[in-house]
Amino acid sequence: MDDPNAEPIPTLSRLPPSQNAISFSPINLPSPSKHQIPIASNPPFIDSTPPETIPSQPPLLLVPSVNYVGLRFIPHMIWGFFNERHKTQIGCEAAYSLVMNKTREFQGPDSIIDDVQPGEGQESGSDEGRQSTVTQGQPQGGDLDFGLSSEVVLAPHSPVSNIASYRKSYHKTLPERLATARQLARGEREPTKEEERTPPPSEVELRAEHLNKELRWRGEEAAWRIVEPGSGVSWDERFRGVLKVFDNEVPDGAELGIDN
Repeated sequence: MDDPNAEPIPTLSRLPPSQNAISFSPINLPSPSKHQIPIASNPPFIDSTPPETIPSQPPLLLVPSVNYVGLRFIPHMIWGFFNERHKTQIGCEAAYSLVMNKTREFQGPDSIIDDVQPGEGQESGSDEGRQSTVTQGQPQGGDLDFGLSSEVVLAPHSPVSNIASYRKSYHKTLPERLATARQLARGEREPTKEEERTPPPSEVELRAEHLNKELRWRGEEAAWRIVEPGSGVSWDERFRGVLKVFDNEVPDGAELGIDN
């Protein structure tokens, strides 16, 4: 029975809060961050303009040397093997000038492009007449003629004829290879068993191959015109007064320990 003086039964709303209750905070989803695309900054400007004057260069040591190559120079090789005294003297004089550190200015050529016409197969310089080219075997004067007399022992083995032969044989087989590449690309015929094992180059590959070969051949021809014996040395007047060489003149009182 209900007792009016009894303690009221606590309802759910009057229950004390539980000690293990966990308070939840509202879920806050992080806002999607926009990835900032880095803006490509311009690279710093690099001035590639060559300087008007060439800075001073370390001095050069000029040592004469003759290299005998070929069957016709066998007597010279035998004589040189048993006569090394002159080579020793030249080396000692060069070492003496290097140790004494006595230098002089490099003597530029006397012949410039306005005075001497280019030789056959050579192009004249366009740098305001500064570049000098001489005809075949003609001295230029100054230190550029150092060792010029030793070029007479160089055999005139020109690679130009070999390059012309390679170019001719390559151009002779090129049309057939190009026709094969076009027939296979257009589906005009089926490839043979040999072509299936080793696919022939395509037209694009043949064009790239032809370009590389032609660049190499032209580079070899231009290189030969530079190193060809007697072709002369290109000279820039900006080198005058900048280059230095060790003075190989040994005074009369210097003792090198070698009897002449």
